[in-house]
Order: sequence, then C-alpha cells, then structure tokens
Amino acid sequence: MSQSQRAVAYVRVSKTHDESISPELQRHEIEQYAKRRGLDIVEYLEDLDESGRQFTKRKVSRIIEGVKNGQWDAVILW
Repeated sequence: MSQSQRAVAYVRVSKTHDESISPELQRHEIEQYAKRRGLDIVEYLEDLDESGRQFTKRKVSRIIEGVKNGQWDAVILW
C-alpha cells in the first residue's frame, strides 16, 4: 500500500476585493480535491485580509521552505 502524499493547504482572502471566495469555501474545495487525489492535508496556512502586494508578509515563504525541506509533498490552494 502506497503512502499518501503530505500536503499543506493554503487559503488567502484579499481585503481589497469584495468578490473574494470565502475561506470556508476554499477549505471545503481544497479538502474535496485532496480526498479525490489521495492527498493527506497535514497543515493549513491562511492569509486572511492580506494584500497580494505585501508578498513578504504572507505565509508563502513558509510554504516554499516547507516544500524545500521535505515537510510537504504538495501545496493545495484555491
């Protein structure tokens, strides 16, 4: 039996766009995707009400480091 891949789920909602997809909907869709693909979500990282212009303040760098260090095999996002 093969081991499922470890995934980090990333949810981001901009504070500047009213038509943004809610974090709850993003989490639900991410979980459904992971289930269909046999991915095991081991951590959720969220940037709520963060501007896309402030890249350094967001958790993207943590995700990149986690992938480089083998913490996660996959990243799932909306």
